[in-house]
Amino acid sequence: MQLLEHYQSISGQVINTDKSSCLFSTKLSTCRANMILKSTRFRKESMPFSYLGFHIYKGRKQVILFYDLIAKIVKAISSWEHRFLSFGGRIVLIQSVLSAIPLYYLQVLKMPEQVKDRIEKLLNKFFWGKGTHWCSWSHLCFKVEEGGLNFKKLDDIAAASMIKAWFRLREGKGIWSKYMLAKYCRLKHPSNASVNEHHSRLWNSIAAFRDTAELHIAWHIGEGSCDFWHDVWLPSGPINSNKPNGTKVKDFILNGA
Repeated sequence: MQLLEHYQSISGQVINTDKSSCLFSTKLSTCRANMILKSTRFRKESMPFSYLGFHIYKGRKQVILFYDLIAKIVKAISSWEHRFLSFGGRIVLIQSVLSAIPLYYLQVLKMPEQVKDRIEKLLNKFFWGKGTHWCSWSHLCFKVEEGGLNFKKLDDIAAASMIKAWFRLREGKGIWSKYMLAKYCRLKHPSNASVNEHHSRLWNSIAAFRDTAELHIAWHIGEGSCDFWHDVWLPSGPINSNKPNGTKVKDFILNGA
């Protein structure tokens, strides 16, 4: 409690015990857990639970955890069903409202394929209405010049979100990026840091798109804090990728030194 009280005094924020909860390890004794609950007056929480609109869970993703997201889209569509909407009106609603609903989730979660398929079918059905579906959602996502309507596939939105997160991580300015760099890139350059099943899902999801993201990152030399070998600070690309094969130590020796 002293730590929480110290946080309150420094931040000026007051902890709402009615909205706070504790999640305990299965290894913690019942006696110790009850003592913590009594002193903090928090309620006991168990997985899965919702935090800031996201489901916190352990283990494999379950489709049921995304039912509330699907319900939001269905509710929005239902509110427009009895209105006469032109195709132009439906295009605007899909681009400005419906496609934005899953955006919040896609920034940190990797959706199961079943959920993405369900959402895209709902959007396609809303666009075509009760009439014939003349083409698939994938075709509608083509550019206008290619015969589509420039809608966005959820996979593309998710990829863009992960690439954006990688850009923020590489800036290294915020608390989140500093934490991630310290945890996963302490001994290696971010582009070479390891990815495995023991790391967080978020790190693995972001790192899956780092090769694509790194192609669009370049550094302007100021104080010179970027990585000499791996960062792109020359027009030719990273020095590490431009070194000639078969280079010998003697190639760098001039006049015996």
